[in-house]
Amino acid sequence: MTENPFALFKKPKADPKIFHDDVVRLFKITLNMEEEILPAVLLPNMVGEETFFSALNLEEAILQRADLEGPGDYLLGGSGTPRSGDSWMLKMVAVIYSTSSPIKFAAERAFGSALGKRMSTRRMLAVAIYNAATSSTPVDSGVSNEAACWAINAAAAYGPAIGLRFICSSFSVSISQTSLTDTSMVLFKASEIFSSVYSMRCLVQFSLAESKLCPFRHIFSKNPFPDAFQVNPNLYPFFKDFDKSYKTRNGLEEEIGIIRHTMSLYTQNLHRMMKVALQDDLSRSGLLKILFNILNDNKEEGNTASTIRDPMGKLSIKFAQSLSITSLLLQAVKGFIKKPLSELNIQSDWCFADRLRFDLFTRQSTLQPVESRELSNQAPNLDESIFDEKAASYGTLFWLLHLSMRQSLHPVISQFNYQMQHMMRQLQNRLIEAERDGNNREAQMAKLQLHYLNNKIYTLNAILMESNFKFACFSFFRLTMKFLINVANETPESLMSIPEFVLENINDVMGQLSRFEKDFLADAVDEDFLHTAYTYIVLYMKGPTYAFNPHLRKDLGPLLTICTPFDRRREGDGSHAGSVLTMVGQLRHSAIKNFEDKYGLAKAVIGVFCDCELVTDDEGFDSKFTFRMPFYTVLDGLWKMEEYRKEIVKLSEEALDDMSKQPLFLRFISLLIDDTNSMMGKSMETFQEIRTLELKEDRTDEDKDRLEKLYRQAYSYVGLSQETLNLFGLLSEGCQPLFADPTLVSRIAEMANFFMNMLVGKKRKMLKVKDPKKINFRPIDMVKSLALLYVNMADFENWNKAVCADERAFSMGMIEEGAKILLNSSLPSAQTVGAKFKELILILQDYIEEEIDFEEEPPDEFCDPIMGSLMEDPVELPKSGAILCRNTIARQLLVTPIDPFNRQPLTLEEVIPRPDLKEQIKKWKREQREKYSKSLSERSVTKSEELEHAPMD
Repeated sequence: MTENPFALFKKPKADPKIFHDDVVRLFKITLNMEEEILPAVLLPNMVGEETFFSALNLEEAILQRADLEGPGDYLLGGSGTPRSGDSWMLKMVAVIYSTSSPIKFAAERAFGSALGKRMSTRRMLAVAIYNAATSSTPVDSGVSNEAACWAINAAAAYGPAIGLRFICSSFSVSISQTSLTDTSMVLFKASEIFSSVYSMRCLVQFSLAESKLCPFRHIFSKNPFPDAFQVNPNLYPFFKDFDKSYKTRNGLEEEIGIIRHTMSLYTQNLHRMMKVALQDDLSRSGLLKILFNILNDNKEEGNTASTIRDPMGKLSIKFAQSLSITSLLLQAVKGFIKKPLSELNIQSDWCFADRLRFDLFTRQSTLQPVESRELSNQAPNLDESIFDEKAASYGTLFWLLHLSMRQSLHPVISQFNYQMQHMMRQLQNRLIEAERDGNNREAQMAKLQLHYLNNKIYTLNAILMESNFKFACFSFFRLTMKFLINVANETPESLMSIPEFVLENINDVMGQLSRFEKDFLADAVDEDFLHTAYTYIVLYMKGPTYAFNPHLRKDLGPLLTICTPFDRRREGDGSHAGSVLTMVGQLRHSAIKNFEDKYGLAKAVIGVFCDCELVTDDEGFDSKFTFRMPFYTVLDGLWKMEEYRKEIVKLSEEALDDMSKQPLFLRFISLLIDDTNSMMGKSMETFQEIRTLELKEDRTDEDKDRLEKLYRQAYSYVGLSQETLNLFGLLSEGCQPLFADPTLVSRIAEMANFFMNMLVGKKRKMLKVKDPKKINFRPIDMVKSLALLYVNMADFENWNKAVCADERAFSMGMIEEGAKILLNSSLPSAQTVGAKFKELILILQDYIEEEIDFEEEPPDEFCDPIMGSLMEDPVELPKSGAILCRNTIARQLLVTPIDPFNRQPLTLEEVIPRPDLKEQIKKWKREQREKYSKSLSERSVTKSEELEHAPMD
């Protein structure tokens, strides 16, 4: 059998005549003077050289037809004037796009190549096709949007690399002249124009070659924020009407909604256009280079200087570029965000791996400090593999996104938190005063400035709270936290190569979101996110091992509050009486209960609480209230969970076993005492000044401003006092042995006595203000917390002695009055504590000793040089030779581990006991008591003799 069994299925060879005839019908061109299919234009330069049109000569035929001058002279079988040049090319765009000819594929290929070559030299043709692709109305050329987009992609696919240069430049010019709102529409059209990998490659290569015309720079320069302060608010992109935007809630929500919709549409269309580039290796490589170059040019954005910029100052184009890149990359990383870290290959030393990146990041502080950083002589100028290799592109996108966040969100969030809010309050007061005084000019200027700041604030709100942006941040931060956890556990030495802004980005965004909305997580997270956050917090918040900078550690507070079910502002966590527990509230409770490292979490919270001592801003002590407030709330919540209470008690027991080394929990309690005492002094001054101004009948405007400021200060002091005393009351239920230790007991007792005396004693009138609710002053709660402390410590003799030995503040009348106030309270819990507190009267009565006045002043060598009091347990400091009481130096070392006399490092273990001096002091005290007893006896005898010889009535 010789016949091929598959012959029936073989495609018959195409007949050249049939292909030729289809070309003639489609393009209306011919090579033959005797052409049967008419009308057709004869191509004179090809006559005699070619017999039939074919796939090989069709492109040349198209180019000759386009270049043919006076085509009417060569028209066969027709009348009129055929189109020529670019006009004919535009006509054929529509014809080929809509044809169903059998040679459609070959025609597209040949025409695309010819069009690309022709557009590379004929700008007007390229502009006409670009206008047809982007116009929303019919154009003169008669080419539809769809046909023009097809033509551009065909030219990119089959034509030369420079075929789209005028298309790309036209796109760049048009995008540079549009507003943010119009840019979204242009991007939507561009996603169709550059819908193939070939057209996108052309756009990317053009952008790399023509940096000044780079369309991506123009796209990213669209700024939703006001560029600068304007006297005419209509020049702002949003919030043009002050009264509508800020004086009515509905108006404000409407404007915020407009921004969110605009930014959402802009981001979606931007990502829609760039998706092709991210999926194609060549385009992605070029795009990453472009993004890197832009961010490298913008490297001054996000540095320390920009965070203290004038709130009324301009926001640069560079800021807008970085913000837009952030929006794009947040969408881009969605494609790999759920991949395991092992597949992503994120390099911890990425930021310093070559010369260009070294220069870009060298001014950035890293998680662990480096004295001097040097780059190897063999390091390349730029390692192109980070852009070219797909496996490396995940890490490149990761680091570029963090850098763009740093350059865009950090400056405006820092400005919002530090300068802008303060200026807002000033301007609001100025506006109120000017309107009240009828000063229209001053009112108008304050209004315009307030308008500008409000514009910034609510634009930031709209961007961060836009759902796509927000949820993308959560996913990216989950990946970042897992990366940082892995680094800390596997290669902690590489933390010297990771910039601090990786942590700061999480702190900035999560902290700002919590300020805008108390429960912004809603249903956006799962238990894995919360457990990841807890693990990350335990590692990076507990001390300087992984995050050296204490500012970074304390700024983790908002994230901790967000992820734990203890925020009293959130009703969904069930923290308020009668509040309903929501699904996300249940999730928080479940996650915190099931978290494995409970000891680590408790220790981390206490550790960062202590680290706040190292961090102050210009307001000094007052800043600690803001920094520590989240941790008070979390500690309160953890203590109320049995599993965590055991771990906190364990920390106190560990401290008690190792007091000489200033353990963490000992420092924690010491700082609580110091802050409470410092705050009470400031509170007294503030309350007195408030009372003075409140009683003043003819208050000036300056007095009113001062009074408002004092109210805010008092609110802070009262809040800190209530939280501190509440914590003492709770901790005294399990940490009594530590509280009764000689190192702490006198300090805690004196603090408690002083507070209780202030709240229930004769001086309590000094704490009276006209409106206690304005400063959230709830004295009954403070008395209750203090009473709990006394009640829980009542079984410890050291405590009772220390309480009664406090001559400054303690009296039995204070205890009686405190119990009376609690018993008269309408709160059952306060009444219960009051009853127990009253029982202390009998217990403390046994510890009240008769006051002994020494006949002589103690010698100077027996007195503590710092406190001026008689030493109980003298010790010598090894380096300075100074002698002072052990309790005094222990308290000093808890705050600063140095010798106070020579500033040299010192620990409590190094101090030298002086038993000889201690025995001398005891001997001197015995002698003084004997003298006192003898003197008392002599006075008694003298009194008796006087009575015997007294005259009787």
